[in-house]
Amino acid sequence: MPGAPPELQQRYIAGNLSITGRALNLRAAAADCDAGVNHGDHLVVAALLAAGKPQLSLPNFMPERVTAEKVMALGAGLRTASDASQFAADLKRLLEDTGLADKARDCAAKLTDLDTEMALRRCVENVAAQFAARL
Repeated sequence: MPGAPPELQQRYIAGNLSITGRALNLRAAAADCDAGVNHGDHLVVAALLAAGKPQLSLPNFMPERVTAEKVMALGAGLRTASDASQFAADLKRLLEDTGLADKARDCAAKLTDLDTEMALRRCVENVAAQFAARL
């Protein structure tokens, strides 16, 4: 939480929660956790899927909602509401439903075969071709 006052950060730090003013290494955090709670940001979702961790998303905006729905469709996570009792119930399910963890690990197994360098190269080539076609 860059810019958050230290007293605010200290109020919420617990044995299973840390708050820092610096960027988080998502890959390391995802590898180290049992499950993730997020707002549906693509980078966080992708890091958790790549690590084979189930997740609970609390999206605010349309892109995050779409991402959360896709994770649900994979069976690797849940989408929750801001209502405290619903959030608590969904968090309990996230931690206890082994099927969610199984599906998340299945996703990670599929991603290990993904050649990210080749995927990025193809993406750049596709964008360049579309740009060139418009000239």
